[in-house]
Order: sequence, then C-alpha cells, then structure tokens
Amino acid sequence: MSSKLITKLATPLLSLYEKVEAERVVQLILEDVFKYKKHQIPDELTATQATEWDAIAQRLQRGEPMQHITERADFYGYIFYVDKNVLIPRPETEELVEWILDTNSKNTQRNCLDIGTGSGCIPIAIQKKRTDWRVSACDISAEAIAIAQKNANINNCNIHFIQLDILNKMNYANYNLPKYDIIVSNPPYILASEAQEMHTNVRDYEPHLALFVPDREPLVFYQAIIDFAAIYLQAKGQLFFEIHYQKGDEMLVLMQKSGIFSEFELRKDIFGNDRMVRGIKK
Repeated sequence: MSSKLITKLATPLLSLYEKVEAERVVQLILEDVFKYKKHQIPDELTATQATEWDAIAQRLQRGEPMQHITERADFYGYIFYVDKNVLIPRPETEELVEWILDTNSKNTQRNCLDIGTGSGCIPIAIQKKRTDWRVSACDISAEAIAIAQKNANINNCNIHFIQLDILNKMNYANYNLPKYDIIVSNPPYILASEAQEMHTNVRDYEPHLALFVPDREPLVFYQAIIDFAAIYLQAKGQLFFEIHYQKGDEMLVLMQKSGIFSEFELRKDIFGNDRMVRGIKK
C-alpha cells in the first residue's frame, strides 16, 4: 500500500478530519471508488483519476459523508448501500443488535419487527445471524423502504417490508399485523435545538426525518412505539430501543408509566453513554 499517495491526498482534508481518520477516508475511497486493492495502491493517480479525485475531494470538503461518495457503509460485518435518504449506520446500533442476539438464542423461533428501519441495517443483521426468524421492518419513507429492500437483496435476506407511519394509530388496522416476539427501534431522538451543534456531514446530508424531534415532544416516537407494543407485542415479548444519551432516566419513567412491562433495563454504549433500553411485556 502506498502511504505516499494516501498522505498526499489526505493533507487537504486535515481541516475536517484528524490525520488517521483522513487517511482512512482516502484509503477507503481508493479501494471502493477507484477499485484498488489495499496492497496495490500506486504512488500517483493517473490524470483521469486525479480529475475524479478532485471532484471527490470537493465533496468531502463541503462536508459530504464519505459513505455517500462510496455508496456503502459497513454494519455488523455486512455491506449496505446508503444515500441521502437513509441514516448511515452507527457503531452504537451494532450494540443494540448484539443485545438482541445475546438474549435470544439460535434455538428459539422469533417474529421480529424493526420500526423506522432506514437502510435496513438492524433487521438484516439480525436475520443474517438468526436465519430461522421471521423478520419484518417498517418505515414511513418509501425511499428508505426501497433502499432497505435493496440491502436485503445485497445480503441475501428475506425481510418483509411495510411502509407505515408509526405515529398514525388509525392506520394500523389496514396492515393486518401479527403479534411480535421482539420489537426494536432506533427512532428519531435528536432535539431540533441540537441541530446547530452537529457536524455538517450529519446535519446537512442525512435525512432530518430520521434524525430530529421537536423540543416539546422529545419522546414522541417512543411513546407511539410503546402504544404500538401494547397491542402487537406478545406477552413476555421484548421491546428494544436505541435512545438519546441524555434521556435514559426519562425513558425508564415512560416505560414504567405505560404499565405494560414486567421489567425494564437501561444499558450504556461503548462510550459510557446511556444508549439502549429493553422492556419485557407482562
């Protein structure tokens, strides 16, 4: 691998990234866009490649995520297509998947629903590890559903996708939904007032529909999904959430007040932040 070329191309990106991250971004683009194998990266680009790189560098310098340029993201060891219509999968969400798998062995049959699926990373990762489960996913966005289906095809998964607005309770009856053993969701939870604090590559390039909630209703999706679970989650079924790191205690109160859970648990992520909760239905 040519560290010379990677260092050269990474230098203009140091205003946006730390040195190691900038070099990693360059390396991934050389591999995914220019199709160089890791140990075959040359010392220089051809003239045509240099022109293409200049256009890519401009996109990066405007804050566009690398994953939108490569049109791929890695999640739980699998490859996903991503674009502006879905969130880029995060490492913290892998921990949510791991919790589900750890508490539900391969020898158990489960009917699982992911709410607000986006790229489909959660249900696809689950079904890759639990091939006998029936796995479904829903999202309000038709564009997201199309991308999730594409990712299911890429990863050879049979996921049942539904375009559903979880906030529209009057619509549930139209879908003839079954009872689920597991419901999981990583819904929008960032406050609108926090938008200006976010990195431009998230705020300006990822879908606000999947990111933000009104400051006056920070837990609106969690309440709606708990109400949904009251109807469609089996007795002894499990509800898993990814949450805002500052809302752990509020989430436990919300789950307790619902009256439908016999127990619930809050977990921290790898960074020590409150990030996941699980409730077990009575």
